[in-house]
Amino acid sequence: MKRLVQEKTLVLLGLAGLLCALPAFAATVFVGESRTLQANEEVKDNFYAAAGTLVLSGPMRGDTLFAAGDATISGTISGDALFVAGSADILGEVLGNARGAGGKITIAKNIGGDIVFAGGFVSIVPGTRIGGDALLAGGKLSLLGDVTGNIYLAGGDVFIDGKIVGNANIVTSGRLHLGQNTVIGGDLSYRSPEKAIIDSGAVIKGKTTFDYFTPILTARNTRGFLAGLFGIAFVLRLLIVLAAALFFALSFRKMTGELGRFSSGHFWKSVLIGLIILTAVPFASVIIALTIFGALIAAAFMLAWFSLLLLAFVYSGIIFANVVLKHVFKKELPPVVSWKTVVVGTIALGALCLIPYVGALLYLVFFLASLGALSDLLYRQVIAAR
Repeated sequence: MKRLVQEKTLVLLGLAGLLCALPAFAATVFVGESRTLQANEEVKDNFYAAAGTLVLSGPMRGDTLFAAGDATISGTISGDALFVAGSADILGEVLGNARGAGGKITIAKNIGGDIVFAGGFVSIVPGTRIGGDALLAGGKLSLLGDVTGNIYLAGGDVFIDGKIVGNANIVTSGRLHLGQNTVIGGDLSYRSPEKAIIDSGAVIKGKTTFDYFTPILTARNTRGFLAGLFGIAFVLRLLIVLAAALFFALSFRKMTGELGRFSSGHFWKSVLIGLIILTAVPFASVIIALTIFGALIAAAFMLAWFSLLLLAFVYSGIIFANVVLKHVFKKELPPVVSWKTVVVGTIALGALCLIPYVGALLYLVFFLASLGALSDLLYRQVIAAR
């Protein structure tokens, strides 16, 4: 009992340290199905959002971080932008750096700093100016704007038709095409299965280096290979998660039942708590690490945080099953979660992840709900032990 109280006291101290760091973590947080920020609205601090549909038309004075299925950002972002989205259209100016990943990413306004994007299709439209370097990776890349720094591109097919002040470093498994408006102020270095198509108006002021390489996979069998590899990885991941979920659910039946009841009864509260824990703990650890004896404490916090993330990942399917049972089938949740609920919930949520764009967002929401419910349970256990 004494050891248990000591462990819970350590958790309480960790939460206290986190709460001490939260005032510096001033932010506007939103979690829900959709969020619209009108043009006459203004966010004066950092903005964090998780939504299915996100439309931001007003100015944001701090950093902006969001996860969304479909995002349209037309307001000015005074800080940095970081996002994960199925489709993201950045139609407003970003004064800082911009980083993101998604199925389809379109940049239609100036970016003050560096950009780092990864996606199925990444497009920098004409008239756009990038104030720093550009690092892009994707199946299809279209760079039609201007870049004041260097560019680093890796993709299938790459099309450039803008002005690059620095060097261009490109790796492509498909075709590289330089349009007639292309101006590269430095050197062009590229690796490709074939020589680049360079239109007559394109200008390369430095030297051009072409490194030929043969793709490991030909165009004919690439799709089948990747589909098979993805299928094997998906099945293995699902089996590992299912085994872990069954172990925890059957070994800690009472705790699993409490998690299911809390998350299904306070779903969006759990999601919000999970988002705060996911983002605030690393920030708080950095602040604590700056103190004289804070490095060891910060390392302990990060280890506990990472363990909590893994546990939340395992419990996501169980949370999904409980929410569906209560809110879709209108059934009362039993005090103890059965193994059937664990199996069906884990497999069902894993299968929903295969839906393009929406699946990943759905999994993120239930992961956050699981993380929030676990955090709330730990907090209540600490309070009860006092």
